[in-house]
Amino acid sequence: MKINLKRLKKIIAEEFVREFTSSVGGTGATQGVTKTKGQLKAKHNAQRTAYNQRRVADRAKTTADTDYETADTAYTQALKDEPYKFISMPSRPGPPAQYSNNAKAARSRGYGPWGQNSQWTSWNTTKANALSTRTSANTARSSAAADAVTKTAADTTARANLTQATKDSNKAADPTSIAAQGGGFGKGSGATKGGKKGGKKGGKKKNESLFKIVGRDLMNEIKNVEKFSKKKKHSRRK
Repeated sequence: MKINLKRLKKIIAEEFVREFTSSVGGTGATQGVTKTKGQLKAKHNAQRTAYNQRRVADRAKTTADTDYETADTAYTQALKDEPYKFISMPSRPGPPAQYSNNAKAARSRGYGPWGQNSQWTSWNTTKANALSTRTSANTARSSAAADAVTKTAADTTARANLTQATKDSNKAADPTSIAAQGGGFGKGSGATKGGKKGGKKGGKKKNESLFKIVGRDLMNEIKNVEKFSKKKKHSRRK
């Protein structure tokens, strides 16, 4: 199987990661990967929770919309069915009752005074109840709509956080990235600080882990090989 330069980098980087995970610096890398995995799991759980809450909110909004439409239809129908408010009964059996919405309206001879129509009273109660139901349904609908907007925004944010956490986790687990950057590893235990020696001030030594040094030099060496390979191909073309 042909191994290209990119694959070679990854293989060597993986070997360095395995080599140094048992060292002081490597422990830092392992802890870094473990930390990002933990963060990824937390973001995943948070996104799943936000998604479920959004679904619940969406269903609640749909139900609230349906309830309002039903209540509004009932109220509209109640307005159409309004009977006359007043009734006048004949003084003798036989003739039909007379109806009016004006309590001072003229009556035919032989009819008694205007009185409130029982059918209107019943209708008025039904209308008031329908109006109250519609008002409550409208309030619930507005609340459900606002909650759905909030839950949708939370779900969108959770998705973005999960996407970023996934990228961070993949980057932390990528041995090529770790080796190239020399990152994710703790400082070596052999670091020394500048101090006075023999009456003279000693210079400060740069505190670098062994992995950073070796990893950096190795990746620079591979890059040099790559440059040489490109020059060689270019010279062949000429």
